[in-house]
Amino acid sequence: MATECCDRVILLNTYFYHQERDNLLAEAQRLLKPGGKLVIAHEQGGGKLNEHFLSQVGQGQLVPSHSRTEARLASARFTMDCLIDGPMGYLLVATFSPEEPATRQSQPLE
Repeated sequence: MATECCDRVILLNTYFYHQERDNLLAEAQRLLKPGGKLVIAHEQGGGKLNEHFLSQVGQGQLVPSHSRTEARLASARFTMDCLIDGPMGYLLVATFSPEEPATRQSQPLE
């Protein structure tokens, strides 16, 4: 596929099983237009995925903490827009910002 050809890159039930996640993010960067969205979704939540992984492999963690996930995305110039992780599934949406480093802006509560 051509560089900067996609508005969305969707990884459904795959991201957490890749050992080279940074390579996946690099490919998403290449494919996405500036401002494009990366969507990582799984039909199971992080807790359930980690339980399954631990029972199969015996060690490690398949789904990293939310803060580690946000740091990995920021290092790849993505800003996390949404992260929902619960028993019914996992959904992460992030925006690619190639021109500037991704930083999370906190908004005051009103």
